[in-house]
Amino acid sequence: MDENEFKARRALQKQQDRAEIANQLVRSGFLMNGGGAITLLAFVQASVESKHFAKFAPWSATSILVFVLGVAIAGLANYFRVKVSLADDQPASIEKARTICISRALQLIPIACFFLGCVVFAIAIFRQFGLPAL
Repeated sequence: MDENEFKARRALQKQQDRAEIANQLVRSGFLMNGGGAITLLAFVQASVESKHFAKFAPWSATSILVFVLGVAIAGLANYFRVKVSLADDQPASIEKARTICISRALQLIPIACFFLGCVVFAIAIFRQFGLPAL
C-alpha cells in the first residue's frame, strides 16, 4: 500500500468516525429528552390527585415543553447531519460552512434542553416543598 492510498483510507476512516460520533450525539439527544418527558409525564400523572399539583403544574408543563423541544431539535440535527454528509465531497463554500456550523450547534442544543428541563422542574419542586433539611 503506497502513501496516497494510506492517506485516502485514513481520511475515509476519520469521516466514518466523525459520522458515528455525530450519530451517537443525536441519538443521545433523542433518548435524554424523550426519556425526561416520559418520566415527567408519569410523575405528573401520579401526582394529579395531590393538593400541591396545581402549584407546580405550570412548571411541569414548561419542563415537558423544553424536553419536547429538545426532541424536535435532535430530529432537526439529524437532518442537518445527513445534509453535511451528502455535501462532504463538494468544494468548500459559505453555504457548506454554514450547514456544518448549524449541524454542530443543533447537535449540542438537545443536551442543553435536557439540563434546562431538569432545572426548571427542580426549581418547581424546591419552590413548592422547600430545600431539604441537612
